[in-house]
Amino acid sequence: SSIIGGILPRYESNTIIKNSKYLIAEIDESDGTTFKYTPYLGIINNIDFDHSDYYSNLDEVISSFNQFGSNSKILLTNNDCKITKENITSDYTWSIKKTDNVDFAMISQKLDSEYTIADYYENGKAITRIKIPIPGIHNLSNITAAISACRIINLDINYILKNIHSLQLPRKRFELRGEIFGRKIIDDYGHHPNEIKATIELAKIFINKKDNNINRLVLIFQPHRYSRVNKFLHEFIQELSKADYIII
Repeated sequence: SSIIGGILPRYESNTIIKNSKYLIAEIDESDGTTFKYTPYLGIINNIDFDHSDYYSNLDEVISSFNQFGSNSKILLTNNDCKITKENITSDYTWSIKKTDNVDFAMISQKLDSEYTIADYYENGKAITRIKIPIPGIHNLSNITAAISACRIINLDINYILKNIHSLQLPRKRFELRGEIFGRKIIDDYGHHPNEIKATIELAKIFINKKDNNINRLVLIFQPHRYSRVNKFLHEFIQELSKADYIII
């Protein structure tokens, strides 16, 4: 069963309730309520200073995640995130950059606009090569976290491989909304400079693919929260300027 922050196309809902052993819940640190959760397996991905309407500084954000980690019976974290690595103590770690000194790793072999091929490792040992039907290096990190969590609860790797082909991104996560006059219209909810950076990097995979005749990135950005724009104005300028044409 699951309760997440986006609509899954396969279920047309953000919730799936079944008679299952586990509930997957995506929680949000924006209002400081992370301390209320006591998961069996907690996962911390990237930590950034965000939600400046609630938090005064990065230390407060880190403190919130540390509290969540302390409440987790088992904690899994992203070794590639410098802030997470330096401030959070965990039981297991994953990486998409290296295979040594991490419990789980996926090393990209091919990034395409439609899929990712990566070699999967456990404790530094190569296990298998996986074709994932979702593009984007940031998505590869998320998928590695999901596979890691499944392995921690002793899910068979062959069962994971059998089902990975049905993976889908939630709506508004680099969602193709349509095409007009050869122009692909992509909808993405990225509202933090680092999220915009990841979205643009993924969009440029389409542009660099020679057989699709796409050669320009037009970005339409709707600012989300005055406090965020005010706090990260320089970072927004830096990331948005990587598009060829910007509409705000």
